[in-house]
Amino acid sequence: MATDRTSHTPPEEHEDDPLRDIWLFTLVALGLLSFFLLTAPRGCGEALRGPNSDQVTLVLPGGGTLAVPKDSSNHVLAKFLTNTLDTSVPKAFVFDRLNFRPGSVQVRADSSATITQLATILRAYPTAEVSIDGHTDNVGNSDANARLALNRAEGIKAQLLKSGIEAKRIATVGYGSAKPLAPNNTEVGRAKNRRMELVVVRK
Repeated sequence: MATDRTSHTPPEEHEDDPLRDIWLFTLVALGLLSFFLLTAPRGCGEALRGPNSDQVTLVLPGGGTLAVPKDSSNHVLAKFLTNTLDTSVPKAFVFDRLNFRPGSVQVRADSSATITQLATILRAYPTAEVSIDGHTDNVGNSDANARLALNRAEGIKAQLLKSGIEAKRIATVGYGSAKPLAPNNTEVGRAKNRRMELVVVRK
């Protein structure tokens, strides 16, 4: 009986290939990056603007940008509108950097930028519908306060309309002193109650 003398050599043992490891790492990293880019929320992003840490630059849908004061009402509003996971409406935002002349419906010059920024944000989110609500303290006649609050809300709406926002997207209410945030027995409390609010009723 013939003996099988064919030699069987064991398979070669390959040493680790550094180049192969680099390629594998690169492919995994690219895959993770692609995943995060595809699943990240679309719309408003932001970055600090230069050395001025009080300003952020919002990246709006469509690629436009807008510089706003950090943590301002417009900044927080834009973040809310871009967050598709937060569907809690109505949601109110108290205007900051929006002041009127005492007893008047005229917005002070240093406050006009707030309305201009708001118009830009609303144009970037065309499905959003809002209500502009006016509030006062309890000093003076309650009916007069309600009229003043409504007229101020209407004044803001008029400026937004001039900026191209459709009238059907903006409601106005004048509450006067009916919905205080704080007791009216101190100047601090009355100052908190004298406010304008933007209420998002539909995102």
